[in-house]
Amino acid sequence: MWGATANDGHGHKEVNAINLCAFGEHVIRNSGYTGAGRGALGYDYNYINNTSVSGNTVLINNTDHTLKYGAGIVEGFTSNKFDYARGDSGSALPNGKHYRNLVFIHPQDNKNGYWLLYDETIANIPGDSVNVALHPNSNDTNPVITPNKEYKWKIGPFRDNLAQNVYITIFLGTSPNSVSIKDGLLARDVNGPETSSL
Repeated sequence: MWGATANDGHGHKEVNAINLCAFGEHVIRNSGYTGAGRGALGYDYNYINNTSVSGNTVLINNTDHTLKYGAGIVEGFTSNKFDYARGDSGSALPNGKHYRNLVFIHPQDNKNGYWLLYDETIANIPGDSVNVALHPNSNDTNPVITPNKEYKWKIGPFRDNLAQNVYITIFLGTSPNSVSIKDGLLARDVNGPETSSL
């Protein structure tokens, strides 16, 4: 989880953004970087550097973050069975607050591990919409298993030494008003893949 507390000159508008890896692959990742001032695959540098939706972020009323840093990781621990972190948006959102909670349940008893992501938002104006942007590292165009509830993407393989396919399944514990699958940029390099994003 991105928990910067100051602008270091290299940040993007990714307060509380997550980047998740499994089985040697990036399964959820932010837009990436192609070099100062450079875009890729139809996405300009402004999209990469200055739009919150290019990262795995939360927005209120689809409004960009105004800062590239927040109040940081304010809680967390690691253990043999599961890990926990809580990020605080601080003043990054112009129209409210966002707390992101991430729990990683380690693989155990011959079962895969999984992540539990739950976002808490407080809008300055009650009734404002909350937008969650997530970017699976995939170009699958039809990940829908159950609309507004479950989605599954095949990841890569982007590494030659993988012996198995890697998938990411996103299950929405609270059904949203709507889900939009849109193209997004995962800029590993100038010729990197365009991907679908949730």
